[in-house]
Amino acid sequence: MIKDVVSVIQEYKNNQQTSIPAKTYSTMFGGIKHWGDSAADRAIVAWNQNMSLLSPWTQLTGIDILDENIVSVIQFRNDITHRGFQGLPEDVALTTFALMVLVYVMALKRVGLDDKIIQDVMARRLVG
Repeated sequence: MIKDVVSVIQEYKNNQQTSIPAKTYSTMFGGIKHWGDSAADRAIVAWNQNMSLLSPWTQLTGIDILDENIVSVIQFRNDITHRGFQGLPEDVALTTFALMVLVYVMALKRVGLDDKIIQDVMARRLVG
């Protein structure tokens, strides 16, 4: 479906008689890029894919993250966005903290660090 929508917009852009600003097309294509799995699903996949790197850290901290914890963080984020700030439950705070560590692990992977080095960083609890 995504490819079909992009094709339709691209065809319209190439054949249009009226002028739509290029920024409008950029906005459309940018929005389409974010179609697909929900933010919670993407975060769960990233967490599970990096569990072997995160496990030394989770064992040291005693923070055990379940899929439903990640879903709660995303729901809480959405609530804050639409309704404003509210009290932060402890499980949401701990999961958010763990997801920050996940982002750090993913950044280390992206810059090319070996998995063993990342595990060592996590085992030393240099993060969190």
